[in-house]
Amino acid sequence: MGDDLERIIPETESQTKPSSKYPALQIIIRVFLVLGWLLILAAGLLAICAISFLSTNPFVGIISTLAGVLISVLPFAIAESIKVLIDIEANTRKIAEVK
Repeated sequence: MGDDLERIIPETESQTKPSSKYPALQIIIRVFLVLGWLLILAAGLLAICAISFLSTNPFVGIISTLAGVLISVLPFAIAESIKVLIDIEANTRKIAEVK
C-alpha cells in the first residue's frame, strides 16, 4: 500500500532536501525577529512610562513612541533582507540548473 501512495503522491523537494541551504542564516533571521519584537515591547513600555510618570507633556510620549517604532523596524528589515538574499540565491541556482 505504501508503494501505491508513493506513485500517487511523489516526494516533493521539501521532503527530500533540507529546508535551507544556509541554516546559520535562518538562525540569524530568527534572532533579528526576536530582537525586533523585544524592541517593540521595550518601546511600548518606554512610551507608557514617559506618558504616565516622567512628564505631563504629551509630546514626550509621542516622540518616544515614534522613536521606538522606527528603531524596532530595523531588525525586521534586516531579517527580511536576508530572506530576500536567500530567495535570490535559490532562484539563481534554479536558472543555472535549467540552462
